[in-house]
Amino acid sequence: AYTVLAVERDGQPILLHTHLTNRVARHLIETGCIPGLKGAEVVRSEIPVGNSRFDFLLTHAGRELYVEVKSVTLFGNGVAMFPDAVTERGRKHLVELASVSRETDGLPLVLFLVHTDRVRWFLPDYHTDLAFSQTLLDVHDAVQILPVAVGWTAELSLAGPPRLLDIPWDHLRREAQDRGSYLLLLELRRDRRIEVGRLGRLSFRRGWHIYVGSAMLGLTARLARHVRHRKRLHWHIDH
Repeated sequence: AYTVLAVERDGQPILLHTHLTNRVARHLIETGCIPGLKGAEVVRSEIPVGNSRFDFLLTHAGRELYVEVKSVTLFGNGVAMFPDAVTERGRKHLVELASVSRETDGLPLVLFLVHTDRVRWFLPDYHTDLAFSQTLLDVHDAVQILPVAVGWTAELSLAGPPRLLDIPWDHLRREAQDRGSYLLLLELRRDRRIEVGRLGRLSFRRGWHIYVGSAMLGLTARLARHVRHRKRLHWHIDH
């Protein structure tokens, strides 16, 4: 019976309706409001290329330009981040755009439309989707990355012209690594006595337990090991 358009955060509407994001992007492109895309014209939308479908084909400065639009609603501490969930489709779009750049004169573009004007920087969310973040790093010389912040009024009208956000590439190169600390949440549904290696039989009460670990090399593989049932018992947590 209803469609969610936006959510209010700190007194400001944040547009959530992803299908409207392309309409907003098209309006901003056609009115010359996107930094770096003044004078661009939309030729077509929903263009199939390879195994993907890109949002727009533009003409700009005498060249054709493929554009993929991403809606960004995750932000905090002055930083907008994408994605907010693992997106293999989004990673594939980056790879396809990079391959297109080798066949055309103009660099294809990913337009990250950030639905708040209360941020200064943009980063891929390497905590949520490391593969997407590392792919963005790999292709950023072949694909233009354009994060643009827009604000919304209470009536869901644009609050003003969009603003280009900075991308701290050095920070991203340092942090987007397969390593880090982690919390493993374990639910025990009944009291148990468990043989834990040389520690012998230990009692564990029913409820939630938290294991704190770190993996400075191969965090993904370490987490995958934890959730496997069949493995050689090595660490206490394996038991």
